[in-house]
Amino acid sequence: MTLSALLSYFGVALLFAAAVFFAVGISRFRTRRRASVGKYNAPEDDRALLAAQRADLLCGTLLLAVALIAEVVSFAGGGPAFGEPDGNTAGGALLIALATFLCVMVCLVVRHLVVVRVRRRLDD
Repeated sequence: MTLSALLSYFGVALLFAAAVFFAVGISRFRTRRRASVGKYNAPEDDRALLAAQRADLLCGTLLLAVALIAEVVSFAGGGPAFGEPDGNTAGGALLIALATFLCVMVCLVVRHLVVVRVRRRLDD
């Protein structure tokens, strides 16, 4: 597997992870809108949903940006390391899975920090 193929597949994996974060953020928007129409409207619940929605959309945006950077580097890559296959397809798949897992974990930590910060700002 070449380095450009690794980066390309990594970008695709991060694109799917970003799509999940966007889908969760959009579903939170629909939940928040439905809750505001109902009889019982607690401001704490609205603030919590707004904070979670903003964090999900931010994480989706970050993952999308990293995926686009990986794709651009894979297409524009040059040099001897980009075009030579190493023959280790299983190792390449494992590397892609581990890198995607690491990016999603970092994104979840950032999401938690954003939720805490936004909730503090909205409570004031």
